[in-house]
Amino acid sequence: SIGIEQVNRAISQMDETTQQNAALVEQAAAAAKSMQDQAGHLEELVYTFKLLGGEQPARTPPQLRKTRNMMPQNAQIQSN
Repeated sequence: SIGIEQVNRAISQMDETTQQNAALVEQAAAAAKSMQDQAGHLEELVYTFKLLGGEQPARTPPQLRKTRNMMPQNAQIQSN
């Protein structure tokens, strides 16, 4: 009887730990997605800067063109 109670308690603890781990995995996945989105946005912003050697980017990324089109004319991102 005591052995069964110990096994039940151990199973309950493992179940609780498993649920906590699952929640942490979900949080980590959400954080990774957020960081990926932020990195993409930063890449779009940095893409508009002129390179030191005077080279210009071959093209403007579609996401940045979309962002530029949504902004008021006086708030346009300027590229040199």
